Amino acid sequence: MIRRYLRYDNSNGRVLSVFTMQEEHVQEAISGETEAVVAYNGPAVDVWVDVSVSPVQVKPQVDNAAYLDGQTIKSIPNPSTVRVFGLGDGGHKALVEDGELTISSDLVGECIAIIEPHDPSYKTAQFKLDLT
Repeated sequence: MIRRYLRYDNSNGRVLSVFTMQEEHVQEAISGETEAVVAYNGPAVDVWVDVSVSPVQVKPQVDNAAYLDGQTIKSIPNPSTVRVFGLGDGGHKALVEDGELTISSDLVGECIAIIEPHDPSYKTAQFKLDLT
């Protein structure tokens, strides 16, 4: 029987991919000791796998509480990786562990900041900043 599956990191529950496959071949989709799969028929966006319970449970992600205040992003889930693109320099990446990041640059223009929480239960957030 063909079923739909979520492939996830079994150390934290982050969903890595969604696929359909014959049930008898599903173990072939796992590449490494840190991955696992779970059959799942619900919406495959904005979910994570709670690996702290047995059997594991697929749960909806919660909204990311981060918000933009001028050029400062506040209430960033700790820890998170923030990536900034659009300043013509290939982009930047920062680890945020105190919940806040101020974006500044000698360059003028718009950029995009993407907040990627390390906790997979939070959604990714994205902000457009105008650096003038």
